[in-house]
Amino acid sequence: MKKLVLNLIIIVLVGSFQSCENDINLTPEGFVPYSEMYNTKDQINLALNGIYNALGSQGMYGGNLFIFTAMGNDESWFRGSTSSTGTVGVFFYNYNSSDYYVTTLWNSCYIGIDRINSLLAATETSPADSVVKVSAIAQAKFIRACIYFNLVDNFGGVPLRIKPAESFAESSIARSTVQEVYNQILKDLTEAEAILPVITDLGPTGTGRPSKSAAQALLAKVCLTMAGQPLNDATKYQDAKKWASKVMDSKLHSLNPDFKQVFINQCQDKYDPKECIWEIEFTINPTGATTANFSLMGYNNGISCADIDTGYVSQKIGPTKKLWDTYNDPNDKRRDWSIASYVFKTTTTVPAITTRQYYTATQIWDRYPGKWRREYETTKPKVKFQTGINVPVIRYADVLLMFAEAENEINGITDSAFIAVNMVRTRAGAATFSSATITSPEQFRSMIRDERMRELCFEGVRTHDLKRWGILIPTMKALANDISINAPTSYKIIPAVAGNNISEKDVVFAIPQSEMTNNRLMIQNVGF
Repeated sequence: MKKLVLNLIIIVLVGSFQSCENDINLTPEGFVPYSEMYNTKDQINLALNGIYNALGSQGMYGGNLFIFTAMGNDESWFRGSTSSTGTVGVFFYNYNSSDYYVTTLWNSCYIGIDRINSLLAATETSPADSVVKVSAIAQAKFIRACIYFNLVDNFGGVPLRIKPAESFAESSIARSTVQEVYNQILKDLTEAEAILPVITDLGPTGTGRPSKSAAQALLAKVCLTMAGQPLNDATKYQDAKKWASKVMDSKLHSLNPDFKQVFINQCQDKYDPKECIWEIEFTINPTGATTANFSLMGYNNGISCADIDTGYVSQKIGPTKKLWDTYNDPNDKRRDWSIASYVFKTTTTVPAITTRQYYTATQIWDRYPGKWRREYETTKPKVKFQTGINVPVIRYADVLLMFAEAENEINGITDSAFIAVNMVRTRAGAATFSSATITSPEQFRSMIRDERMRELCFEGVRTHDLKRWGILIPTMKALANDISINAPTSYKIIPAVAGNNISEKDVVFAIPQSEMTNNRLMIQNVGF
């Protein structure tokens, strides 16, 4: 009987829809047809702005990729917890598939990808100027490759969405393999590299947009990653060297003579296209109103400070003593800039007075990162929980070190490998290396791993490097053991938690529960 009633209801409903079919307007008022969304230069530029906005969101480079999902390694530890009972989170390798930072990273990536796919599909038939369309396509493909690189690096094989979804049913897509994702990344990047302009054509502030150098540098990073775990494709070392060489041979880039000035420039919103090949741009509203495109650089990874005028900084990140000890050359100027030698103290008097309080030689664990120092910000008044500091994604120093690493893996220790590394070390004031001090490819490999830590600490690459080298877990276990034995009593617990917790499953993040719920074809990563 219930079945009969249900059938009658269906018949009545179908008949009702058919009888009034001509009377219903199925297009909502104010709706712009898909084919008309990208017909002018302004519309295309507006779409590009939406793509860059996703890239700079808090889920990606606005916060996660440089701070929250970039910790849990041997250069930094999360000091936001005061007891072992509070050590929950992805940075402690103690979390589940509902973790906020993992979920927002995933969601922000696919929001960006969806916007890119819509733009790429629409430009195929758009009547807009061809020069405008070609430029937009190159930028979009570059950014899509960058986003997928972050996804595959952090989650493993992921759904490969390269066309806009046209129905809810298309939201369920099975995971592609790691190799398939990398193939798409290489395709997008090589196509973009052929079209993107040289960086000098983008003007003095052009590093906020991808250039040919940026594509080449990212290709070097992608290929170097493919040469390591999990793909272990040693042929990619040659490709990594090729792309890094293109950046070097272009003569468009060089190291800033002063290491600390690289980061002071970023705090002061000054562009340095010779050193900073590509960076994510941010803005700040001096009125204090929240903007959709603010940064956390300097706020979450700066020198602790309670004074807004100096530059308010939370106490989220601490450097490890291992990082400190890695600077084993007493003349290396990077140590006391990357790891601050002082902290800000503010009195309770009226008016309050803020001064620098310098650490003693033994106060290593007490310190904070010092690369981005809010005291150098020029935008006034400063905003308590926001900065406008750009995020450097690719620096020329990274390119030099990638070239040296690839060269060593291909040909062993060579003059060209030493030259590249020594350019970075000379800028830092550290002694140079030669075949007299580094006598084997294995020794060079160990040296380059430490050199990358010394040069690029707190720039979101250390965990990535440890994973591709296949040493994340043993490195973290050794760190935890060293902390338990040698750290001061007050630092024996929290800094060691990540190393104590880490296991094989933590080489990648859990697939967010929201994706598991909405995508019926999704398979969770092992162990979650």
